[in-house]
Amino acid sequence: MEELLKLRGKRVLVLGIGGGGDVATASLIHFWLQLLKAKPIIGGVVWERFPIDPIPGPIALNELEPLGQVDVGLGWATGETRALRGCGVFKPQLAQVADLLNEEALAIDLWPGPMRLIESLHTFVKSRFEAILGVDVGGDVLATGLEKDLWSPLADQVMLACLAKLEMKGLKTILAVHGLGVDGELKVQRLAKRISSVASRGGYLGAIGMGKEGAEVLEKVVKQVKTESSVLPLEAFKGSYGYKSLRAATRGVRLTIINAITFFLDPLKLYKASPMAKALANAKDLREANEKLHELGVYTELDLEEDLYRVYLEKGEVSREDIIKVKEEGVGNLRRNKVNS
Repeated sequence: MEELLKLRGKRVLVLGIGGGGDVATASLIHFWLQLLKAKPIIGGVVWERFPIDPIPGPIALNELEPLGQVDVGLGWATGETRALRGCGVFKPQLAQVADLLNEEALAIDLWPGPMRLIESLHTFVKSRFEAILGVDVGGDVLATGLEKDLWSPLADQVMLACLAKLEMKGLKTILAVHGLGVDGELKVQRLAKRISSVASRGGYLGAIGMGKEGAEVLEKVVKQVKTESSVLPLEAFKGSYGYKSLRAATRGVRLTIINAITFFLDPLKLYKASPMAKALANAKDLREANEKLHELGVYTELDLEEDLYRVYLEKGEVSREDIIKVKEEGVGNLRRNKVNS
């Protein structure tokens, strides 16, 4: 716990960096920091999974009400905040956690892109916090872009670039990777190899296993937050073992007690070994960041959502077979176009 102990008594911004249920696990880190008498505030990327919000892409700040605007891409959400998208109104996961904690939570809108978010976060954090800690559930933030089982790299890589650049600007940053493989994307062995690679660069900061009180906190949160991935480390903590399917059975994870561990890394050391984050770091908006990943042959969650939305509009629903077919066709088309160009 050395790195967290250094945060004793300090003001720390704890961010779920991948959208969806990452903010649920951020609440576990929030709890640990409170045990250490730190002063954590929670936040996260507001991007809901397709079953909750079929409209493609992250939620923009102007789609959240009520919201206290802070800067470009940043705003204060509360337990009363709702997302207004298309014809639907729903409570995003960040607002669910804010409700549970009975405090404001920082909403991050990815549409402005990494360059502007880096500047906004730097201005915001340097005057209010002494450290920023990003939380990724599953570990796809560790991806290089070459993995065939990668589904959602865009949000994590944008936020990895933000954390690394903030560290370059002199801010204290830490990356927490919780529940290796529980998002059903990269396999645990591959993720462990990547962590070892970062460790060889001096970027491994330690690891913490979930304790009973932390498990109780997380259990309370996942009862209210809609998340598949963040539930699985809790199941692992309770002794669950074996294959678990998720995301409409389009992928799965072999659950062991290892999935209940949180690994802490230096974001800048990881960034220097991350082709995707380096490629999009200077993108002027999210569309440009997405195109930067296309240039590397990477099909993103934004691409998948846009392709699935066309199916949804045509059929009124999306099946497991649709998801697999759309993903395979999208990856194939992108890579063929890359070869032809």
